[in-house]
Amino acid sequence: RIIKNRNMEKTIAKIISILFQPLFIPIYGVLLLANSPYLFMYNQYGKLFVLGAPVFFCCVLPLFIIIILYKKGKVNTLQISDRKERFLPYLYTFLSASLLVVLYSFLRVPPFMIYLVLGLVFSLAVVMVVNTKWKISAHMSGIGGLTGAVFAITYYFHQNEMWLYIIVIFCAGLIAWSRLRLKAHTPWQLVAGFFVGVLFMGIYPLYNLDG
Repeated sequence: RIIKNRNMEKTIAKIISILFQPLFIPIYGVLLLANSPYLFMYNQYGKLFVLGAPVFFCCVLPLFIIIILYKKGKVNTLQISDRKERFLPYLYTFLSASLLVVLYSFLRVPPFMIYLVLGLVFSLAVVMVVNTKWKISAHMSGIGGLTGAVFAITYYFHQNEMWLYIIVIFCAGLIAWSRLRLKAHTPWQLVAGFFVGVLFMGIYPLYNLDG
């Protein structure tokens, strides 16, 4: 029974890790923003473009590149469990997100959107550099970024979304548990990843917006 329970826990942990892959986090962020009043100046097609761009540049395009790297044997698995194989995927994701910053700046989207993507770019840069020496958690950086973004946006626009805070913090706890259960990271690697996400996608945008 103990072995069966451990196997069940490991399976659940794997599912959580897959559902909250860092590349999927922008999708969840877009879903949270889709019906928000923050994009009132756009019509339906404008909202679709502004919200669809992060999905393409921060999820679809990097995922496509990772698949190509996998096909060419540059990475052994699509999950990229080996720290030494992560530099190229991180680099391409960083470049792709940087293109989104350029696009948003050119289209003059609301400042909070630009600062959020800039925060993502900076957090990717930090994770990419740190990962060359230490396996910082990209999963926790992703959910940390989403958590920071939720707090920053709601604070800036004077919204009290307690239900949303509870959801993102609960998800962060689930992800941390899953990564520990799979022995993918140490507790400090998880804490560091979460802090990087919150810092650059929460504190950084809010600091600039308040300025």
